[in-house]
Amino acid sequence: MYARGFRLIAFGLLLVLFDIHVFLNNGEVDILPDWIGYLLIISGSVALSQSLSVNYFSRAKMPAVLLLAVYLFQVFSKNTIEMNETPSFLPIGLFSIITSILSIFLVYYILKGTEQYALERGNSSLVLAAKRDRTVYLIINIVILFSTQLVFVIGSSLLAPIMFLSVISNIVIMLFIIYLLFSAAKLPQQPASNSDCES
Repeated sequence: MYARGFRLIAFGLLLVLFDIHVFLNNGEVDILPDWIGYLLIISGSVALSQSLSVNYFSRAKMPAVLLLAVYLFQVFSKNTIEMNETPSFLPIGLFSIITSILSIFLVYYILKGTEQYALERGNSSLVLAAKRDRTVYLIINIVILFSTQLVFVIGSSLLAPIMFLSVISNIVIMLFIIYLLFSAAKLPQQPASNSDCES
């Protein structure tokens, strides 16, 4: 049960991270749609929140559900605009801000839950890895969030190198997080005893 939950979240994050589009006669098709990834993350969070005493996975469900809703609303709005050729009543940048903030909360709760899970099983290396990945992820995404807003103030030419490095760094840290979740799935199902933790 635990392993399945961690794997579902890992595969979900992988689908959200990578966008692969195929251009057909009828238009552009996303063969790895984000909504499938969000559903996997929600399913994994539900499975872990029902099986573990760690409540961080229960908290992760809400930002995942909201991210799914924002994604579907964005797709619906885009299709409506294309069909009716009318401007959207919400600025495009607002979707990016909301998605960034919700993603920060989602990954934070997932990594806190993974850290607690590893701590209960006496795996100190995985605990340190979860703390490291959480810190790096937060720093990178806060930089990205503020950089995208500063573009409108000081222009993109000055911030382009910072944004490029931040985006690349975000992809790298997300791959580390996904690997961490797969590693957590391999941990023992039962918490370690006090003697195991001390040893």
